[in-house]
Amino acid sequence: QFRGDPFRPNLRSLAHDGQVIHVKSLSKLLAAGIRLGAVVAEGPVFQRLLAVKSLADGGTGLLEQWTIRAFMGSPRMERHLRRLAATMQHRRDIVLQTLREARLKGVRWTEPGGGFSIWIDVGERRSAEEICRAALRDGVALAPGNAFFPAAPRGNF
Repeated sequence: QFRGDPFRPNLRSLAHDGQVIHVKSLSKLLAAGIRLGAVVAEGPVFQRLLAVKSLADGGTGLLEQWTIRAFMGSPRMERHLRRLAATMQHRRDIVLQTLREARLKGVRWTEPGGGFSIWIDVGERRSAEEICRAALRDGVALAPGNAFFPAAPRGNF
């Protein structure tokens, strides 16, 4: 969230029936190389997730967990989040300005108030995959919309 209250309630905090699983990664919040996150769940679902995790890896290192916990509870974390938000807002603004200047007919996009993604709709004229390949040849990495949904429309990325 670039402006206003950065802390919005998550879906799990609004659900009172224990049917929502909250999954959080620290990779984008702290650093891309950090492979640490959290799962909040209850009852049998939690027990099943715990069993699957124990089969998938040997556990998460305590030193890493303690280090990140100490950082997240320190004033340095707040400074880091402010810098991260400013950097992401600046990058978003550059992309939005570039899109506006391109004056692409029939192309629409979101102007997000936070986060890492801008949703672009090019309609049905060209496939998102085709546009992504062309952009990559020019050094711009895009992800097609169907990578985020089971059956997304063709022209979204």
